[in-house]
This record gives sequence, structure tokens and C-alpha cells, in this order.
Amino acid sequence: MDDAQQQHTAQPHPVRAQRHSDADRRLSSVGRLDPIDEPSTVCDHVTGTPVERRHERITVSTSAMGPPQAPGLPLVAIWRIHMLRMGYLLMAGVMGFFVWQQVLFETGPWPAPRVIAKSMLASVALLSVLGLRYPLQMLPLMLLETLWKTVAILLIILPAWLAHRMTPELQVLFSECIGIMVVYLIMPWRYVWVRYFLHPGEAWRSVRTDGTGPGKDFA
Repeated sequence: MDDAQQQHTAQPHPVRAQRHSDADRRLSSVGRLDPIDEPSTVCDHVTGTPVERRHERITVSTSAMGPPQAPGLPLVAIWRIHMLRMGYLLMAGVMGFFVWQQVLFETGPWPAPRVIAKSMLASVALLSVLGLRYPLQMLPLMLLETLWKTVAILLIILPAWLAHRMTPELQVLFSECIGIMVVYLIMPWRYVWVRYFLHPGEAWRSVRTDGTGPGKDFA
């Protein structure tokens, strides 16, 4: 019996068990991770007889993954954020004080263009209060203020000055708009470009959560 046991232990192992490694896997073109589906044999630890088995196929679908990550937003220097807060404070405090005083206390008939202009400026001044807490999120408001004052200077005041047709009203408007040039120096233009031109926008149609194609909204 000892001789038979020695012969059994001396006999070479018929098939060595395969090890799962990264080399046994392959990444297909559809984003599924498939291990090699080939049979392998191992020995039963009790009887010593070879047993054939197959690797289980493991698939990882990318359909459950989220949408591709958006490009990272560039960092904004803290001094620019504080300067933006200062701009919002001037819009809410200085401009808001004069505009809301006119809206609330001036009496008499106003022409329609004046009503539109004062109503818009009063709304901008009121929304500027949010810019003190969210200076970067309220950048569209600062861009609106910058754009309309730039248009007024370049397309209305400058042609009138070149044609020697400046009026007292245009001179007052110029004094109110020229301060916007400072905003061009403190505006985080790289952040604006990435956030509003390169960053992915919201979807135009509903997307299925269980696959591709329209028909089911996200939860």
C-alpha cells in the first residue's frame, strides 16, 4: 500500500490549473470585457481525476455607465472672484440705488423706451445681489451688462462723437458706460470660453436609460 501511495504521489500532475490574469481577458470594440472562453481542466483533490470546466463569460456593458465626462473647468484666481463680487456690489448698490429710486418715486408719464430701460436696469440690479454669493454662476448677468454698455459705446456714442453730434444725454450715457472697460480686465475669459462654448450643453431630446435611442427620460 505504501508503494502504491508513493507511485501515486510521484506521478506528475496531469493538468495544472490555469490562473486568471489580465492576459486572459480582451477588450472588444463595443466596450465589453470578455475573458477567453476556452475549456480548462483541473484535478479533483480527492480522486485525482481530471475534470474539465469552462470559464464563465463576464461582460461589462458600457450602457450602464454615465455620459462622457465634460472637460474640466479652469480655475479662477481668488482675486478675480473678489473683483467680480465688487462689480456685482456696484451694480446692486450704486446703480440699483439710483434706478430703483427713479422707478419707485418719480411720477409723471414716461415714454416707452425709458420704461423698458429702467425696468431692465432695475431687474439687473436686483439679480446682482445673487452675484455676491455666486460670482461665477451669475457671470451671464455680468456678460449682459458688459455687452449692452459696449454696444452703446461703439455703435451709438462713438459715431455721434465722430459726427460732432454729441448731446448732453449721450454724454451722461457715456459717463455711465465707460466704467465697463474695467470688467474686461477682471473677467475670467478662459473660464467663460470653456464653460459656455466648449462645455457640453443640455440634451435636446430624451434619452433611454436602458439603452440607446429616444423614448425614456432620465429619472
